[in-house]
Amino acid sequence: MICFIVPHNQEAVEKHNYGVEDSNTMTIVPIEEEKINTLWEINFFDELNKKFGLMISTGEDEKISGQDNLNNILIFTEKYIKEYPQNEYLYLVKNLLQEAIEKKTELNIYL
Repeated sequence: MICFIVPHNQEAVEKHNYGVEDSNTMTIVPIEEEKINTLWEINFFDELNKKFGLMISTGEDEKISGQDNLNNILIFTEKYIKEYPQNEYLYLVKNLLQEAIEKKTELNIYL
């Protein structure tokens, strides 16, 4: 299953690092594969990988952490939203990035 996870605090980050997923201390958003494919179709993940040195791909996990990195990827996502305002999953990524920034944690992506 494809899933995005934002831990709510540093304790939740540590738990998540040890494989614990707790919906009380983490925002956990499962997404169907065909829906996430809309982000692949507009090259969002490919461009994100290229620009930020990430390795987001099917079957891979990626963690986006660090306030500067999260902010830069938020700006990148907002630019994509201007180009593809009809893609609701860009808004989902934006909201999760904003949450990770606010909580000073990270965004975990499992494809």
